[in-house]
Formats: sequence, C-alpha cells, structure tokens
Amino acid sequence: LDFITRMKMRSDLIRIWQAEKKTILFVTHDIEEAVQLADRVLVMSRRPATIQEDIRIDLPRPRDLDSPGYLAKRDHIFHAMGMSLRIGESAPAAGSAK
Repeated sequence: LDFITRMKMRSDLIRIWQAEKKTILFVTHDIEEAVQLADRVLVMSRRPATIQEDIRIDLPRPRDLDSPGYLAKRDHIFHAMGMSLRIGESAPAAGSAK
C-alpha cells in the first residue's frame, strides 16, 4: 500500500479495535506499524522461526510517533532483529559490547 493508504488503514484498525475491544493478531514486517498498533511484539528468528524476543509496548494511546518512548521501542525491535538504523550497517550481535 502507498503511505497515505497505509496510515488510513492503521487509523481504521485502531478505531475498530477501540470500538470492539477484541484481540487482534496482526502479522507484519513493518516495525513502525508494529509499534504503532501493538501492545506486544514478538520478534521472530530466521528459519526455523522461533520467538527471539517478546517486547511489551506499554505506550499511551493514541501513540505519538515522534515521542522518545515510541522511538526507543522501535529502535529496540530493530536491534533485536540484528538491524541498524544506519543504512548499510549491521547492529552489533545481541550481548556483544558496543
């Protein structure tokens, strides 16, 4: 989806969740989307897929996508996946010194 449609869909999903109060299992590869929508993010390993990390997203709603808390959760997930926020750079392996 294009950016505008994706943001509208996220907004609609949040509105439906607030009205219905049902549990939603949402599978995504979009880290920003996961932090914006979820209360809990399970980071999966490569194949064979296992749960690598269980991250609670305890941020108030509606989520401020520019807040330090939001950015910290996003960065935590990137690093849990072994990724860096710098293009072309890998994150240090889990448990290694910086």
